[in-house]
Amino acid sequence: MEAIKPDAAYSNASDGRRGGLLVVTVNDPTDIPRLAEPFFLTFDADVTFEPFMTAEELGRAGLDSLGQEWG
Repeated sequence: MEAIKPDAAYSNASDGRRGGLLVVTVNDPTDIPRLAEPFFLTFDADVTFEPFMTAEELGRAGLDSLGQEWG
């Protein structure tokens, strides 16, 4: 946890197994292996990344122009 420095961390049960949820800020997709590998190598864990954005970040995504191009 010291190496990852999550913004928040929660423990839970998932599919009858121990689980957890870590909220981390990923500034660059190349950060993902650095975040995931300790769990793969130490715990043989299943790791899933689910990206989220703030409303401000979504506003910068250019949805209007994408809608015009693909809608």
